[in-house]
Amino acid sequence: MGKFISLVKRSYQRWSQYYLKSGDLITMDNTRTLFYVSIWTVLILGMFMALTPLILPKWEPSVYHYMFVPVSVLFFLVAFYFRNRRHNSKRCVTILCVAFQVMVYSFIIMMDAMTGAEEHAGFMPVICIMLPVLFTMRLLINYGLLFIAEVVYIVITIQYKTPTVGRYNIFTSLVGVVCAMVMTAFVTWLRLQSYESQLEYQRLSICDTLSNIFNKQAMIEAANHYLSETNPHTSCALLFFDLDDFKQINDTCGHLTGDNVLRCVGNTLRDHMEADDIVGRFGGDEYLVLLKNVHTKEAVEKKCRALDQVLSENCTRVAGTKVTLSIGGVVADDQMVDFDRLLFQSDQILYQAKALSGKGQFIVRKYQSNTQKG
Repeated sequence: MGKFISLVKRSYQRWSQYYLKSGDLITMDNTRTLFYVSIWTVLILGMFMALTPLILPKWEPSVYHYMFVPVSVLFFLVAFYFRNRRHNSKRCVTILCVAFQVMVYSFIIMMDAMTGAEEHAGFMPVICIMLPVLFTMRLLINYGLLFIAEVVYIVITIQYKTPTVGRYNIFTSLVGVVCAMVMTAFVTWLRLQSYESQLEYQRLSICDTLSNIFNKQAMIEAANHYLSETNPHTSCALLFFDLDDFKQINDTCGHLTGDNVLRCVGNTLRDHMEADDIVGRFGGDEYLVLLKNVHTKEAVEKKCRALDQVLSENCTRVAGTKVTLSIGGVVADDQMVDFDRLLFQSDQILYQAKALSGKGQFIVRKYQSNTQKG
């Protein structure tokens, strides 16, 4: 029993997270669903009113049947209006979806429970199964509306129907409620699985599978996005990391050890950067870090010293042999920055660090814009 309760809690937490994080998508889906369901309600009602007398000659529509049609048309017009708006609030759309369900439940209850003491219900069980799965809403709302509608239906059925017919109608509606609970839980699980699969696909599309940080393309896109928001007054630094003699590590320690070293670099960089810094694997044994909102060369050099030490220590422990890294850094302070130029300069400085200063060294210089001499 404890495991079942724990499973229910985890599922509820996953669903709540999906509901909170996918607000825009849920709003769009619910708006579209409300539009199509409302128009189908109008069409089905019209077809029902036209064909039922042909099948049941003695059947006559009640006042509730007649009232259901214009109210459904009104909901269709409202749904049509909201569907053609570019932006709808989640709260507003949720209220509309709840109102639509209340409307449908109300008319179905009146048509099934308040017409003819000897007539058997035909719609309530079907509606109980159908309505809760149509809209993506909190389970408390879907189940709450279902239970309230069922209680009201039972009370009215007891008052208006003969005991034999009433018991039969209540039984079939309860079967519908149980089926609705199962179907709603199943559809909710399917939606959650689809959402989590999309998240995993998105994560894999932007992450380097080995080091679990941004891949090259995602790193460049994130950096360009940041620069587009901060230019022409950008303050940042780009650090270009390169493992010294990485081929030798692969040759002497094995490719599995080499992969572990690359993974170690990614994990270390991610753990020692600020939350909003951009960290990515550029390719092979090369890594990039975009430090946001840094202004001075001295601050970047301090960061490089700390990173060089912790990276060398962690990678040496993983490899079982001495591992060093070279770093080329460029810092821009309150100026217009082009990422391609920033990357080119950091690459050149990295080459100089490896060629002039030796292994395990870093060089940081100021960013040279197009208007400045190299």
